[in-house]
Amino acid sequence: MTENENLPVTMPDLSDMLPVATDLDIDAALQSGEWLPRIQFMSASSEKVKNGEFTVNHFALVRNQVFTNLGPTVDVFCLSFRTKAMEFGSEVLIVYDPKVDPMTKKATGEFRRIQELAETEGQGYMYGLEFLLWVPAIKTYVTFFMGSPSMRRDAPLLTARVQQRITLISHPAKTKKHSWVTPSCTDCSTPFDLPTIDEIREQVERFNHPPESEIVEEIKPTERER
Repeated sequence: MTENENLPVTMPDLSDMLPVATDLDIDAALQSGEWLPRIQFMSASSEKVKNGEFTVNHFALVRNQVFTNLGPTVDVFCLSFRTKAMEFGSEVLIVYDPKVDPMTKKATGEFRRIQELAETEGQGYMYGLEFLLWVPAIKTYVTFFMGSPSMRRDAPLLTARVQQRITLISHPAKTKKHSWVTPSCTDCSTPFDLPTIDEIREQVERFNHPPESEIVEEIKPTERER
């Protein structure tokens, strides 16, 4: 390791690239992004964990249905976030714009419909916040969708750390009847380099301006958490 590698990284000024999700959007919501791989937390309820194909409570990089083990913790730089709702079926409807009613401060339209079905039906419907992250260990931009009830509760920990280094971790959660493990984050003290500001700007701009909604080929829900 060279002397320069021990020096703290100088963060570029990203103040003009704040997330497009407003406070109203966050209150109402709490890939396309399909050009990016995603990070998925592999809980005990994940099919690949049940089948013995993946280590429980580790994070996976998912690209073209190939799951790569990133370990129990992952250092990342949190770049931005946006709202997202998903309805799974023969095709998958993805809605990004919650169309918040300024009077009720609640989502409307398709986003609201999926939101309500996620609360009443559960399986087959997800909503929450999706984050754009830079993973220095693999020098890759990824998305991370916090769409289960447990993950939505911890999502504000990430929104509070936008444009900061963070470490993705997991922690136990429980109710009177059930216990499970859910992903979260903490501050990261490990220095690492970032891409150029022009490259970051291009990725953030693209992530921050998805279509209102889109339909993609059938995929399985990425989370079965409570």
